[in-house]
Amino acid sequence: MYGRPFVQASTRACGCWLVGLVAVAAVGLPLILASGALAFGEPSDFKTCPVAFLNEPAVSGVCAHNETTGGQITIGKSTVLIANNPDTVDLGAYTPGGGFSETAQNALMVPSNGQMFGGPAQVVPGGLLGLPANGAPTGVTASLELAGPTTPGAVVDPTATTYFYTPFNALTYGSGTVLQVPVKVQLNNALLGPSCFIGSNSDPIVLSLAATAASNPTLSFLHNFNEIVVTGLVLGDSTFVAPGASGCGPVGALDKQVDKELRLPSPSGRNNATLDVNAGIAETCVAEGTC
Repeated sequence: MYGRPFVQASTRACGCWLVGLVAVAAVGLPLILASGALAFGEPSDFKTCPVAFLNEPAVSGVCAHNETTGGQITIGKSTVLIANNPDTVDLGAYTPGGGFSETAQNALMVPSNGQMFGGPAQVVPGGLLGLPANGAPTGVTASLELAGPTTPGAVVDPTATTYFYTPFNALTYGSGTVLQVPVKVQLNNALLGPSCFIGSNSDPIVLSLAATAASNPTLSFLHNFNEIVVTGLVLGDSTFVAPGASGCGPVGALDKQVDKELRLPSPSGRNNATLDVNAGIAETCVAEGTC
């Protein structure tokens, strides 16, 4: 979330990360300067960095690997605890027009495995439609997917202002959005079938995650300042809208029942996401072993 183009990009890395270092000093975050690797932030964490970067010598960017350690998501009347961890988010990011800016609106790129979101599904407490929460095939779980292209290395619409990634806002205690991305929630259950979603590619849930007051981030600079690890982030969004369900049951026969159970569609103010996150942001040379 590698190739010769980034050997050149890595020569600009010191300036790139120094801008971030200035931002850190400005807000007084705890800072660790480390030359060795941490348990989180190993080069292998970035193994799915978009391969499309290899074919774009004029473009430089970064890889991101994020892991949740807790939190919860409320949609309508259902609250799902993020207890099966780590859920992961892997992606690439670059500034359209060339180079990479820590503060600009940057285009997202789908990782080389086509899965921006990974990790285990989360249990929906109480299930749906009167089904118990635990035990296949009647239990219900929920998993997050990108509402957009899943082709490895695909760009998530760099011209749309609703899809952007501004990683260094993570350093400013919530003064801006860290990640804004369109998603859909798959409800997994034998009766609901394989295509039951809240949100869709055409009508997604747009999460705008910003650091909350509960954040207590600590930063580590690794690999000759070509990687930054931020631990202790708490990201949240209480403004997103949740559309109605679709594709639930044969020919969508259970859509209305799912909507009734969850009180969907659900307007802004009735939904909330809070995520405990460790984030790694790196120049691609970290995974290449060339920096």
